[in-house]
Amino acid sequence: MLLLGAILHHVPCVIRGHGNRWFHLGHIAMSASMISMYLTMSYRPPSSWGPTVARAQMWFFVATSAVVLVYLISLLIRRRSFSILWFLLFAQQAGMA
Repeated sequence: MLLLGAILHHVPCVIRGHGNRWFHLGHIAMSASMISMYLTMSYRPPSSWGPTVARAQMWFFVATSAVVLVYLISLLIRRRSFSILWFLLFAQQAGMA
């Protein structure tokens, strides 16, 4: 329920444009991934389904971590200001990988 609440909190922020949409989309992706992970663990799907889903989630978060890292590096190179929340998002995405 808590993960669903996180999704319900972040969706309006994405729609209305509160803060940075990518930050909120990252949290929606993490919450949806955790819901999928818990459902997979709870209902014991066929072995051919579980590892494939887990592998897909891992590569999704590897890719999103790389994108966030490249974005942060580009901001640093261009000497642009950014929120510390981007470092937090990178750590969370990398942790999900």
